[in-house]
Amino acid sequence: MAAKLFVGNVDFNATENDLQDHFSKAGTVLTANIVQDRVTGKARGFAFVEMSSEEEAQRAVSELNGSGFAGRKLTVNEARPKEERPRSSGVEEAVDRVAAVAVAGLCLDRIRMPRAKPASLCTLATPEASPYGGLGLPRQTLLPP
Repeated sequence: MAAKLFVGNVDFNATENDLQDHFSKAGTVLTANIVQDRVTGKARGFAFVEMSSEEEAQRAVSELNGSGFAGRKLTVNEARPKEERPRSSGVEEAVDRVAAVAVAGLCLDRIRMPRAKPASLCTLATPEASPYGGLGLPRQTLLPP
């Protein structure tokens, strides 16, 4: 059964082939994936390597943890399962933005939020609609409807 390893402190210029070659010293590498930033496409400094067996994964941890790779000492350990995180609907960001503009003393009538339709945030600022008792801000439209 394959075993996945977390590899930290990976050089930003390293390639997946370089990483695969380095880990092949400990056994058969099925995959090597350097994690990249979604926006910039640049490496984030860590990777996941999948070894063909648990024994090879343990050998890779014992032999390669702390070893030098592209001028850096790698951190190698067994990868933990990915935690399920709730997807943000944009409401949390909207509440934060209403609170931020409260300092400026105005209420955003419409705002474009990531992964969400333009929304009226003044409803969050009114006492009857807001779970926070409203912010009592004057209405101001910043973006056209």
